[in-house]
Amino acid sequence: MELSTLMAIEFFAFFGGILAFGFHQLHSLKKLARRDEERRAEAEANGASVEPPPAIPGWMARR
Repeated sequence: MELSTLMAIEFFAFFGGILAFGFHQLHSLKKLARRDEERRAEAEANGASVEPPPAIPGWMARR
């Protein structure tokens, strides 16, 4: 194989991996948000008071 062909394969494999990882992260975040919303709705249906989620996540607010 020529060097340019190998470089093209490496290029597309690298950025394909980055895109796949990003898609996986977004999917996980959506799943977590959906789970939190279901729990919140269930707690409200049972009559429990529910605090709104913090505006800034704790891991971002730490110093």
